Amino acid sequence: MLGATGAAARPIGSQSRYCRRSHIQRALRRGKLPVMASAVPDPPRAVAIRRATVADVGEVAELFALYRVFYGEAHDVAAAAAFLRARLEHDQSTVYLAQSQDGAVVGFAQVYPTFASVELAPAWRLNDLYVLETARGQGVAALLLRAVREGAQDAGAVWIDLETARGNVKAQRLYEREGYTRDDEFLHYVTSLDAPRERD
Repeated sequence: MLGATGAAARPIGSQSRYCRRSHIQRALRRGKLPVMASAVPDPPRAVAIRRATVADVGEVAELFALYRVFYGEAHDVAAAAAFLRARLEHDQSTVYLAQSQDGAVVGFAQVYPTFASVELAPAWRLNDLYVLETARGQGVAALLLRAVREGAQDAGAVWIDLETARGNVKAQRLYEREGYTRDDEFLHYVTSLDAPRERD
């Protein structure tokens, strides 16, 4: 699940889910789905958005740990940092961070690259999005979403997908304003595995 202030999309990726993307892309090309909402004011530029590097892991990990607490995990900055470091060092994810004017990190978004089988092209999964409580309501999440969109386009991705809780209406409104369309056609299935802990 994924929300504007706290997010955790579970892994997805069945072929049927990819197939629906082709339908969505065709609808977008025909002008039947919004690419970006109109008449929505730009968020304030009080924060700067940039792509994170391994050198930023320490600061982003603080937020990532809080983000995981939101979903019932223990507050473990070291574990969050190790996970982020491994993803970035192996080029397995892209992380965008939001910095306030004083340089503090106030939000982040993490995307995982994947592929669209039908379109035979790269795609992105927006897996994590989190904004500190003190920075919410200032357009930070919208800025992060726009940075993700720009990065995906630069990477040649044909779509970005995400998940959010059914009850997270505030986040849903944000995503729809930023051009995302809700999928009411396909069901999402998941199975849990007792996998061994990842080794760096």
